[in-house]
Amino acid sequence: MGKLFFTVLLASAIGIFNLHGQSKQSKYQTINDCLQNRLITATAKSLGGHSGYCIELTVRNISGKNLFLEVEPGRRLVSHDSTMQDIFIVKSKKFELMAGQTMKFPVFGFCCQSHNSSPSFNSLFHIGFMAPPEWVKLAQLFDSVAYPESTMQ
Repeated sequence: MGKLFFTVLLASAIGIFNLHGQSKQSKYQTINDCLQNRLITATAKSLGGHSGYCIELTVRNISGKNLFLEVEPGRRLVSHDSTMQDIFIVKSKKFELMAGQTMKFPVFGFCCQSHNSSPSFNSLFHIGFMAPPEWVKLAQLFDSVAYPESTMQ
């Protein structure tokens, strides 16, 4: 009787834990979707350079409720200055943003236009768009495996 009770209790606990993780996972929304729905404001600026953690993203929750957000791999941040390179994000960032909270964090990516110059410090970017499917697959691969930065570039 004791073993059966313990087994049922353990199975229930694992099931509840998995359901909680799945419901939290399904709540993640992209930065772009949240911007379009006016749930957040976001700005992206260069930290100088063209690879690695070279962008700082500032996100503010204006929705009045907690949000689960994702900066997805494969997003192309578009430079405000057409002479500077866009940045291709290859590492995802998932986070919770409380109502009214503002969060700043670095984003990992690479320049993706050889004919333009490296972004200068504090240059601004639009949140941009998702790159073509082949690029997104490549970014997802880089996000899932710990490749050296030089290999990804």
